[in-house]
Amino acid sequence: MSITSEQLLAKNLNLTVVLGFVISFLYVAPIFLISFTILMTDGLKENSTLFVWFATFMNSADSTLNQFHKILFPILAGLSAVALRDKPSGGVIALGCFLLVALVITIAVSVYFDIPTVAKSVEGLEGELNPALAKAFFAKVQETLLTYFALLFGLSVASAKREDNQN
Repeated sequence: MSITSEQLLAKNLNLTVVLGFVISFLYVAPIFLISFTILMTDGLKENSTLFVWFATFMNSADSTLNQFHKILFPILAGLSAVALRDKPSGGVIALGCFLLVALVITIAVSVYFDIPTVAKSVEGLEGELNPALAKAFFAKVQETLLTYFALLFGLSVASAKREDNQN
């Protein structure tokens, strides 16, 4: 029982979409964690292990995330090109929706850090967090998510046009 090339391509397309989700989720995981922490500590009014981890991550975010930024686009661009060889699948559309939801959460958390009472609470917590560094981190993630979404959208439009021209 051999696998046809169409079955193999379908498997690869599904794998690329799943891998795109995993990489995107790992990229925004720190923001999801701080969002969860905000909810669990009633607006960062008390210390938590996740907040201390986030604060530590923020203190070295530039060096840590620069490595991820360097590999993120080449990998996701390649995956997107493979995933969009044919018309966009439901998985690709779901990935685009996930990127938009992650963007909205990132914006919400960024705005949350602008609230004066939160900024004051953050100063009194264990795990020194520089709010300016956190805001820069949020801005970089927002920029990256929008760029990847634009790439995904552009490739899906090009793929759909190619499909229409072939018919």
